[in-house]
Amino acid sequence: MSVEKIERGLLKTRKTLKEICRELDLDMPDKEELLIDQCAHCGVWHKNYKLVEDLDGNYICSYCEDLVGL
Repeated sequence: MSVEKIERGLLKTRKTLKEICRELDLDMPDKEELLIDQCAHCGVWHKNYKLVEDLDGNYICSYCEDLVGL
């Protein structure tokens, strides 16, 4: 349950995992437990399945994908 709260707090923001855990007064989970990740280009958190791999092997969001022309 706490991981879901953390994910909701991070989604579509540029906050750090540490910041949101402090705001919600929750222990910091392992990053592997989260079903979201940050875009390597803009730093906004998105659901894992919405990120695509760029030519360098970094995962980026669809907005950044359009910007770099993939």
